[in-house]
Amino acid sequence: GLFLIVSNLIRFILIYNLHNKKKIKLNFKNFDKIILEDLFKKSLSYTLEKINYLLKQNGIILIVANFFSPTIVTLVSTARTLFYYLPINFFDVITHSSVIEFTKINLLNKVEEIKILFNKFFVILLIISLIFFIGSNLIGKEIYELWIKSNEIKITRSLIFLITLDAILIGYLNLLTAPFKGFNNFLFLTKIDFYLTLFSLIIIVALSYIFNSLLLIFLLIVISNIILALFLNLRFKNY
Repeated sequence: GLFLIVSNLIRFILIYNLHNKKKIKLNFKNFDKIILEDLFKKSLSYTLEKINYLLKQNGIILIVANFFSPTIVTLVSTARTLFYYLPINFFDVITHSSVIEFTKINLLNKVEEIKILFNKFFVILLIISLIFFIGSNLIGKEIYELWIKSNEIKITRSLIFLITLDAILIGYLNLLTAPFKGFNNFLFLTKIDFYLTLFSLIIIVALSYIFNSLLLIFLLIVISNIILALFLNLRFKNY
């Protein structure tokens, strides 16, 4: 994304200044402004996607840290590691594979096959999601307590339910975005995600002053992702 371009540019300048023994001269007149502008625009989608990710992950931790004790912060961090990040890594394997396949379809101009391919990946995602969701809600609490042996940290099945549901929604959202990524045409999706995430965090902070409920925070996150999923699903159907 944009950060990668900037970091590589800085790296190039440093190497150029430190190892320019042959006195190579750069002629900036040879730079094509149109190509650079096009690369910049295409990188915006991925840059904003990273910003959205940081807002969602770090924003929740900061809110929890502000309204709850360090023990609850530890609970949230460890619970999300087991019931959120772990399944997300599996879902990402499916998503990344689907982006490659959607890109191939784009290169072959077989746009009509997009929904067929999407349905195949959706079935795989659905099966894995159901296994993970049912397993986590049946024995997840026991597995967590075997991992985190502490009398102070107590996880509830309600929290596991909300976190696992959120993970599944994120997996589905990433799959819905995959066809647009294959065409590098998802900037509008990341914008919607950004505004919705920002709005959700503001609402969570406001309500936390009133109710001070950990479950409410994760319930609002789930509701936010459901709204985004409905929007993306409608957008995909009209693709």
